[in-house]
Amino acid sequence: KNKKKLANVSNFLLFKFKTIIMSEGENNNNDDNDIVYLSGPKKPQKKGAKSSHSFEFNQLETNSAILIQSAYRRYKSIQVKNHRKKLFQKKTRVANEMLQTERGYISNLKVLDKIFLKKLLKMNDKDIGKDLKLQLATILSSIDVIVKYHVSVLTELQSKIRDAWKPSTIIGDVLLETSAFFKTYVSYVTHYQMVVQILAAKKNDSNFTSMLENLKLGVTKGKGIKDYLIMPVQRMPRYNMLVSDLIKSTWPDHRDYNTLVQAQKQLLSITEEIEHKSAAGAALQKKLEIASMVHFKKKKKNIKIASPTRKFIAESDVSITLVSINSFEETDCHLFAFNDLLLFCKLTKPHYYQVETFFTLDLETDFRIIEENGNEPKKIVINGAENEITIRDNEGIVDKIIIILDNFLEENNIQSSSNANSRKTVAIKNAQISSLSNNINPQASPKFKRLVRRLSMSTKTDKAQGDK
Repeated sequence: KNKKKLANVSNFLLFKFKTIIMSEGENNNNDDNDIVYLSGPKKPQKKGAKSSHSFEFNQLETNSAILIQSAYRRYKSIQVKNHRKKLFQKKTRVANEMLQTERGYISNLKVLDKIFLKKLLKMNDKDIGKDLKLQLATILSSIDVIVKYHVSVLTELQSKIRDAWKPSTIIGDVLLETSAFFKTYVSYVTHYQMVVQILAAKKNDSNFTSMLENLKLGVTKGKGIKDYLIMPVQRMPRYNMLVSDLIKSTWPDHRDYNTLVQAQKQLLSITEEIEHKSAAGAALQKKLEIASMVHFKKKKKNIKIASPTRKFIAESDVSITLVSINSFEETDCHLFAFNDLLLFCKLTKPHYYQVETFFTLDLETDFRIIEENGNEPKKIVINGAENEITIRDNEGIVDKIIIILDNFLEENNIQSSSNANSRKTVAIKNAQISSLSNNINPQASPKFKRLVRRLSMSTKTDKAQGDK
């Protein structure tokens, strides 16, 4: 019925506007208040008489505006309703996915608890080792807490999603109220990294490996202990993804929207802390791996790579020029970069690196940057107490070394890089190096040549550095 009325009003307005336009186009002799209707020519009226057409048109215009606005509001309400219907369908799928994955996650945690952890802890210390047994016992206590927490979450989700699911249902409060228990994952991840390192060290132990293979027969469907241990680490990012999808499928003025947003903030905070622990654990594992592969020459100073304060930063194949008092050598090697140590090694046999030279960073270490010039890549020159090394850039390794050196200076309360004298960094061109090198007396001692080269590469400096 409304559609029919709206069609009649629309036709009337269309004809009215067309008639006015045609009338104005033919001549402008008509008065401003006159209207030419499609029904025929305008009938003459007596002077001073009121036009019935004007009253009828004003009333029809008002009714038309009301009807059009009503129809538009109804159209918008139907549009919003359909949009929310689609959002609710999407939210239903996400909620069901959260419910199903929660069931599977709890089931896997129980397998880890009963099949692996408890059986391994019953074995002798000689079979699995005291360190591994201690870490597994700590993980078992964390798993017990995590399982109890997730069972309560599953119960709440089932009561809302399976039993009373409707567009007005709120599920964000389930995650928000129990988000404090997620901090248990931080403790779990810390010990998880240690267990992974111990398991990696025991990978060549045939008895221990066969023991783990026997444990996973039947119930685990071919998954090993590592596959189950990593599940709690992967669960938090999965929660973040599911909550993000729930927010996207909830309209902003829904009661559940704000609770979901708050729950996501809590989850993100805990996830970032877990990722930080995971990254630190991975760096520690890498440091221990490097310590087992790197070997110093007999006459070289032996450095403890696995120092507690030492952090692994990066590694790369590099080309270097090594200048010492008695030698000048250009070679290719593999760089292991730490926050306070640079190791330049050569791979002599599989998983065996021999240290060619190294730099331990101290307050006397200075460096300078040689910017890219034509075909020559960016370089960094580091001066140590006994030698000088030039590193040519490969896949951005020079920039990483610069960051390491800058961080070392900042940690030791040395002034920022804005002061060129304190940072001791000078950008120079390769052309300047070659011209300055030609001016050094060939008969001069290697130590003197190195000193002249270091001073000549500096830009204009103040009197204090000039005196030095």
